[in-house]
Amino acid sequence: MNHAINSNTRKLPKADSKISFVQLMSLLAFSALFSLTVPLYNTTSAEFNMSRFVTFGISTLLIFSCYIPLMFAQRSVGEQNLFKAKSSKLFLKVLKWFLGCIIILRMLYIVLYTSLQLNEFISQTILAYLTPIFFVLVTFSVIWYGSIKGIQATARIAGFALIMFLTVILLSPLMVLQKLEFVRLYSPFASFGEMSGESIFMTIFNDIIRCDELFFFAALAGFVRSRKNEQTLVTKSQSHKSVLYYLPIVLLSAFWLNLLYNTVLGRFLSNVIYPLYTISTFATLNVLERLDGLFVTAAIIGGVLKVTLAFICIRIVLAELIHFDMKSHKPFAKITTSILVVLSAVTTVFFIGNENLFESMVVKVFLACALVIIAFILPITVAILQKTQHNQKKGKSHENKTSTKAVLD
Repeated sequence: MNHAINSNTRKLPKADSKISFVQLMSLLAFSALFSLTVPLYNTTSAEFNMSRFVTFGISTLLIFSCYIPLMFAQRSVGEQNLFKAKSSKLFLKVLKWFLGCIIILRMLYIVLYTSLQLNEFISQTILAYLTPIFFVLVTFSVIWYGSIKGIQATARIAGFALIMFLTVILLSPLMVLQKLEFVRLYSPFASFGEMSGESIFMTIFNDIIRCDELFFFAALAGFVRSRKNEQTLVTKSQSHKSVLYYLPIVLLSAFWLNLLYNTVLGRFLSNVIYPLYTISTFATLNVLERLDGLFVTAAIIGGVLKVTLAFICIRIVLAELIHFDMKSHKPFAKITTSILVVLSAVTTVFFIGNENLFESMVVKVFLACALVIIAFILPITVAILQKTQHNQKKGKSHENKTSTKAVLD
């Protein structure tokens, strides 16, 4: 008897714990900064010239507009996951599974893309002696452990990763005070007028379709603790605050980095793969002469956390689709996660050396369609499911009143 009581009153596992909106903000911000500072392909001066002040700002505004329907949908369901609502109608069930599969496929894309980012970054920096197989084994072992521990532990580490990224970004100018030449800004500013409309459009388009954070928000917003008004006793979701805070951080960081890249590297920017890493190696202060090591550490931790977060999102969405209770079936959840991690590790090894496949038009069309579906169709589906549930409850309440009245008569 005591054993049954203890098993029912035990604490929830970390995989199902709530997080604050600040922790979700840290998860979204470090993910965006990792993508911004550790690109998969060789960057050119056209991608980092001063036109990015305009194009990145426009793409950020458009990304925020994609968040708005999701934020309203999450506020309507409170602390529930967007995939939590049930329906007896076949069409809504199929639509819910379709949306869940889109999220899962996008998360698998994030796993492969980020793993290749990490592998290329390590091979080009101070850890170049590591073989790809050894890198995959070590990295995915850590990712497996993090996926098992769950969202709570991942969110805590994300805060430290975000602080490390921001430290490198803010302290880098101190390392290169003697190399700052603001006269180099003239050429990038002058070249802005020479950009064609097509190149500006494609730059903004690529920024938007590669916004992994929107999908993280769709899967994790239900895990953010709500705030309860003590006077009205109304509970309101706080997840929207994470978006309102992380986007300005990323936007200001992007502007700061572009200024730094152009004032330090100038015309040599087109020959540099990782500008921030290159700048962090130009040590001019004895106290901070190992800032490049801090950046490498932050990048590796950030990449591992991003892949871990993708696996956690897959677990969450799968559990909601099949109405699977991870608290009661924790061993099965571990087995499922282990299988996904192993398959992803094998697939990553296969794609090493074939990174150009991710730049194909088919992949870009999928990314664009996935973003539109999750940003706009998912909130509409949530509204329909809530309306259906409300009508069902209203119908049951009416039936109960009718039956009670019949019995009294």
